[in-house]
Amino acid sequence: MAIMIDAGELREVIEIQELKEELVDGFSSKSYVTKYKLRAKKKTVSTKEYINSNANSSKLTLKFICRNRNISTDNYVFYKNERYDIKHIHEFEDRAFIELTVEKVE
Repeated sequence: MAIMIDAGELREVIEIQELKEELVDGFSSKSYVTKYKLRAKKKTVSTKEYINSNANSSKLTLKFICRNRNISTDNYVFYKNERYDIKHIHEFEDRAFIELTVEKVE
């Protein structure tokens, strides 16, 4: 059973970023560089509340469906001024689209 994605459903804009490390005047400098700017469909999976050492933190998991590009779990998703770790990449049967499972720890 093939998943059908309507291009009109890809309403969100995400950036796929990678972390680059440069040596400038003997000092190491890290920066995020955008590889791709993609249209995507967003789906909220879960929000889990954690109480850790008397501090509250929440873990937000999202899924984005977007066109297939050269994306790996070493990359990051930048969405609405927040950066997310890519935890899993699922390629659909038609290989035209992928689903990114991402996690933001606040």
